[in-house]
Amino acid sequence: MARFLYSFVFYLLLPFIFIRLYLRGNKAPAYRLRWTERLGFYQPNKLENSIWIHAVSVGEVLAAAPLVKQLKESHPDLPIVLTTMTPTGSERVQAIMGDQLTHVYAPYDVPTVLSRFYGWANPCLVIIIETELWPNTIYSAYKRKTPVILANARLSEKSMKGYARGGSLVRNMMQQIDHIAVQAKADAGRFQKLGVSADHIAVTGSVKFDISIDKKVKQDASDLKKQWQGRPCVVAASTHVGEDEQVLKAFSGFRKQVSNALLILVPRHPERFEQVAGLLNAQGLSYCRRSSGETVKSDTQVLLGDTMGELLLLMAASDAVFVGGSLVETGGHNVLEPIALGLPTVTGPHVFNFQTICESLFEKGGLLKVNNAEELADAWCKWNKQQPQQQIENASQFLSENRGASKRQHALISRYL
Repeated sequence: MARFLYSFVFYLLLPFIFIRLYLRGNKAPAYRLRWTERLGFYQPNKLENSIWIHAVSVGEVLAAAPLVKQLKESHPDLPIVLTTMTPTGSERVQAIMGDQLTHVYAPYDVPTVLSRFYGWANPCLVIIIETELWPNTIYSAYKRKTPVILANARLSEKSMKGYARGGSLVRNMMQQIDHIAVQAKADAGRFQKLGVSADHIAVTGSVKFDISIDKKVKQDASDLKKQWQGRPCVVAASTHVGEDEQVLKAFSGFRKQVSNALLILVPRHPERFEQVAGLLNAQGLSYCRRSSGETVKSDTQVLLGDTMGELLLLMAASDAVFVGGSLVETGGHNVLEPIALGLPTVTGPHVFNFQTICESLFEKGGLLKVNNAEELADAWCKWNKQQPQQQIENASQFLSENRGASKRQHALISRYL
């Protein structure tokens, strides 16, 4: 009954969901494209015995990449279909994986749409990256006797409490998942509280530790840095509403001591590019947009990173990185990419999306936490005078010690193929 009521409400909401997509298209036109895919209608040829991997957006796509590579090597005869929910996630799939797999938008979580999708994809296994859980999606697989694995799973205390409010709908869904590969013991405990049996949970670590930096990225970053003629450069990566102002305040404090400093400001969502450009104009800052191809000049204060797929490159060309979504209560983003680049990395206090990883790094001295703009400015000033070599080494060691999760998860997944 609970799932029936859930489905009924979802059907009622579908028109409003598409209205929201249309409105988001005012700032990000890609949201107005490929709507039929979200309703389970696909142009590619029908698949047989596929592996369905669902990765909601950019972060999950990056986490899925090493797993996709291993599955292609170990099971080359099985087609892979990878779904996302956002255009940014779609862009990342196409940039990283190209024609290695079939990519479409994920079907909405209603029975008729899912029936079309499962009929088209015919998956022999469903792999959901992290914690993108939809009751009908999982029930449809369960009904077809298709195994469901939750890979690289994490569950914050806040998310657990949210799922717990779902009552029998969530409990039934959790019991229909065949196996959950969690990032840490704390995640395992939270899933157990939601009704998952301990023997259906494996602690495998996070595949995000298995990140590798392409040599071409490093070379392109070196070329880019030469264009800036050795100017001190800091990146504010994946910032959110209410955070850009704090970053710019910190940068103002940094420039009082380092007058030729350059800030690379990269908003998390492309629909905010114009908004952030307006903020830079309002504050009278000299800036250029990465999308324009304009060269950073000696008097350019801010480079607005308004392109897709270049964050890693821009970080690699910098001297230090602030990881956004953490000075506001968004939960933070992946700190392991700048750490893998060997860069001093700082976050705000709100890191519940990566709580276990960040807490371990804080404890080991591999990651700095700041609470406000003043502390961020102080960190940048201090690091400009002397690179925090011990912090960088601590972070690098932590990264090395935790590699191997993708192999462990691949071994678990292979048991179901």
